Amino acid sequence: MVRKGDLQAGPAGKVNRQENKKMENHEAKLDFKILSSCFWRTYLIGGAFNTRGLQNIGLIYALDPALRVLYPDKKKLIKARKRYLKLYNSHPFWAPLLVGIFLFLEIKIARGIVPAKMLPKIKSTMVYTLSAIGDSFFGGSILVTWSLSTILLLLCGLDKMAVFWVVLWFLSLQLFKIYTFYKGFSEGLDFLGRLKSWDLINLGSVLKLLMLFCCL
Repeated sequence: MVRKGDLQAGPAGKVNRQENKKMENHEAKLDFKILSSCFWRTYLIGGAFNTRGLQNIGLIYALDPALRVLYPDKKKLIKARKRYLKLYNSHPFWAPLLVGIFLFLEIKIARGIVPAKMLPKIKSTMVYTLSAIGDSFFGGSILVTWSLSTILLLLCGLDKMAVFWVVLWFLSLQLFKIYTFYKGFSEGLDFLGRLKSWDLINLGSVLKLLMLFCCL
């Protein structure tokens, strides 16, 4: 059956509609299963650490389930993977957020909304900024507060409370990762504006002062 639109647009129009429909179908397959696979793989980003690209292989591994769907053409898939082969290194607690944002951008690139050549500049600026924040907030404040407070509870003989405290912090961290992954994927770069309003650097300083007060 020939549709009226096909007669008006000719063979080229028909081909374009078929390509657009194919792209929409592939984007629709970025379902819960694919996104869950990408999320769980973020825990393994450091597993292929190397001296050349640092965490780049792990990043590609985390993105790969979605990239395979977005780019069914093998040549386009290879190009998409190569976009992440360059140096990548950030705090592991930011990995879900960054993967979510990269997936958001890759959908835009696949649709032709965002040119692929813009990704390296966005990637480097975003990754290294979050890396610095992560080292200060997570490494210098959260993990230190977590460990010192647990030690204080153990020294006071509150063993059960210490175990509960450790589990609470651990579960809170996992919820934080899930939340940031979802926001990164659904909002993309817009979420970074909200993240800035959290003022994590100063919040980390407050945590350090609280721990100092508790140790006195």
